Amino acid sequence: MKAIVLWFMTCGVLFGGDQENLAMAFLEKHAPEVRREIAALRDADAEGYRISVAEAAAAAREHGRLLELGDRPAAAAYLKMYQIDFDAVAVADEIVASEDEREIERLEEELRELVDASFEQWAIVERARVERLEREVAALRGDFEEAMANRKDVVRRDCQALLDETRAFRKRGGE
Repeated sequence: MKAIVLWFMTCGVLFGGDQENLAMAFLEKHAPEVRREIAALRDADAEGYRISVAEAAAAAREHGRLLELGDRPAAAAYLKMYQIDFDAVAVADEIVASEDEREIERLEEELRELVDASFEQWAIVERARVERLEREVAALRGDFEEAMANRKDVVRRDCQALLDETRAFRKRGGE
C-alpha cells in the first residue's frame, strides 16, 4: 500500500466526494473484496484510504472508457490487472515489514507471480489499444490519400463552404 501511496502523492491525485462515490460503486460492483480492504483503511490509515480511493476511481474511469469503446475483453483484463495489482501491493508491504528470510523468499516468489499475472493482463489491454490505434491510423491514411487524390475538388468544396459561411454571417448582421 505504501508504494501506491507514494506514487499518488507524487502525482498530486485529487480527492473528493464524487471520486469516493465513483470508486466505492465501482469496487462494490467489480471488486467487493478490494472494497472491503479499502473500507477498513478509512479509520486505520486515512492517507492510505485516500490514495486507494483515488486509484480505484482512476481504475473505474479507465474500465468505463474501455467499455464505452466496446472492448469487453480489454475491460475484463484491466479489471483483473487492477485486482492483481492491489494484491501485489499488499504482498510488497508484507515483504518490507518482514524480518524472516524464509518468509521474505516465499513472499518475493508470490510477488513475482502476481506481477507476471498483472503483466499478462496489461498485455491484453495494450494489444487491444494497439489494434484500435492501427485501425484509426488506417482510416486516417485512407482519408488522407483520398483527399490528396481529389485535391482540386476538396479545395473547391472548402472555398464554397467558406463563402457560404461568410454570406450567412453577414446576413445575421456580422461585420
